[in-house]
Amino acid sequence: MRSIFCLFYSTLLHALPQPDHPFWGTKHRKGGLEEDKKNGSITSYVLASLVISNYQNKTIIGNALTCLSKNPPSTPYETFLYAYAEALAGQKIAAQKLIKNIRPLAMKDGGLQYYRNPNGTKSLDVETAAYAVLANLQLGNSKSVVLPLVRYLSTNLNPSGGFYSTQ
Repeated sequence: MRSIFCLFYSTLLHALPQPDHPFWGTKHRKGGLEEDKKNGSITSYVLASLVISNYQNKTIIGNALTCLSKNPPSTPYETFLYAYAEALAGQKIAAQKLIKNIRPLAMKDGGLQYYRNPNGTKSLDVETAAYAVLANLQLGNSKSVVLPLVRYLSTNLNPSGGFYSTQ
């Protein structure tokens, strides 16, 4: 399955080999992105998928990272999505910087912590918290950083035991 996945993305990625151009978007997979989504967000999704699947083309990975640096995130959602993808790709300093810069925007309520997105929904805030957890864990940040985010997530379970989706 992994080889099919890598072959599929390899074919797609070679269509846009320049670091200036992001991976293109699709209306069918936008997650927490608005219609006017930033170019780097789709690149973050694809980059994370490729790194997780052990994709080895360093040029493609490097171009994706360059794209992220040229298209900075503008929302908490995008920031943690970028940080997660960069952390997976071994760019720990860049990922830590993103997290450090957004930390002052955290909403804190008791032992909970989350991030509000402009014009966002509660489900988008939940998805943002999930990416915040993933990014922080991938970076090896302390449990004390992650715990308030996990508490927020656990208070937002739907009646079926899952989370409300942005999909």
